[in-house]
Amino acid sequence: MATFKNTATGGENAIEGVASTGRGIVGFSNGNYGVSGDSQSFAGVRGTSNFSRGVEGWSTHSEGVFGITKGGVAAVWGLSGSRDVPGVVGTSSSRAPGVVGTNSAEQGVAIVAFSELGPGLTAESGGGGFGVVARGRGGGGAGLDFRKGGVEATALESGIGVKAMSFGERGIGVAAISDTGVALLAAPRSSDGRAAEFYGPVDVRGVLTVFDKSDFGNVFIAHELTVTGIKSAAVPHPDGMHRRLYCMESPECWFEDFGEASLKKGVAIVKLDREFAALVKAGRYHVFLSSYDSVQLYVSKRSREGFEIRALPNATGKLPQRARCAYRLVARRKDVKAPRLAKVKIPARRKRPPFPKFLKSPVHLSKRTHDQFAALRKAERKQLREFKRFTATAGDIFGAPAKAARRLASSASR
Repeated sequence: MATFKNTATGGENAIEGVASTGRGIVGFSNGNYGVSGDSQSFAGVRGTSNFSRGVEGWSTHSEGVFGITKGGVAAVWGLSGSRDVPGVVGTSSSRAPGVVGTNSAEQGVAIVAFSELGPGLTAESGGGGFGVVARGRGGGGAGLDFRKGGVEATALESGIGVKAMSFGERGIGVAAISDTGVALLAAPRSSDGRAAEFYGPVDVRGVLTVFDKSDFGNVFIAHELTVTGIKSAAVPHPDGMHRRLYCMESPECWFEDFGEASLKKGVAIVKLDREFAALVKAGRYHVFLSSYDSVQLYVSKRSREGFEIRALPNATGKLPQRARCAYRLVARRKDVKAPRLAKVKIPARRKRPPFPKFLKSPVHLSKRTHDQFAALRKAERKQLREFKRFTATAGDIFGAPAKAARRLASSASR
């Protein structure tokens, strides 16, 4: 039975605590809740303050603040009315994460950040730390789900703004999906920056793999592509494997076309393909011939429309009636300026190693943080059990005082 009870039937407060410097109300219990608040239509517990925290939760061995909901919007909700003040802030003075979201469902999402104007989630890290660490486990589980503004992650010094890790053969570290916009955008803010960097050891199948094909192809590059290594195509071989075929290189930018021609009475007129001629400088090009018969051939005329192939007379001075040959036509590309053997300034490599050590291991977190993640999963199971007990005993906790209050209110009205 309660030590103290007070019932208010009107709009006045049942209990008020006012203090000039101390606490207004203090609740303490060894085996149950220190303060318990229940309401049918308003907040169960509300805290307001002009110059300090509205509600403060502190614990040495458990959660400082814990929220449970069976419906509504969220178990814990943060709302800000100022454009410069975040709705929820999580900070940590140790190597532990400031905010951790876990989800044990089959296709659950640990954290969802939604924004209409600003970033949905802002994360900042300094001194080699991580702004955001996202992990997806199980059948399609997503570590982070960002919409409309997504994530703004800032890394200071040598930190990493966002680190997404994937475990297992079918895991995906980052999945970027878009209906009509850009799924993934990478842009440097200065000439010293990089839009993107990809690292991979030599024994992996690939650093960047693209499967989906659009009208532009699997990979579309709007401007120049410069590589310091080889360019090749992996071609399927009858033995079941693939063979590497290398690209031809040239000091200038040339386009090529190939074909065959048949000579009649020692002459063949070849017209340039109009589609090809529209792409090259057709005023000057080169033609290389290969005869399929024992006949000597040469190119007698070249024009924008085509060229003429002629055969030389044989030893008796007669022209061959028929002959076949192949030709290779080479012309400079028309729409770009490509200086001969243009000098290239290779961007300076960053001072870190080619493949950073902290990216080699699947998890670059301290043992303490790993233990904390394990403890979080254990605590999650415990919280689910507590939630079931809470819903089962809610009538015992709140029902009896509520019934007593109704009885007192009805007796007072009589």
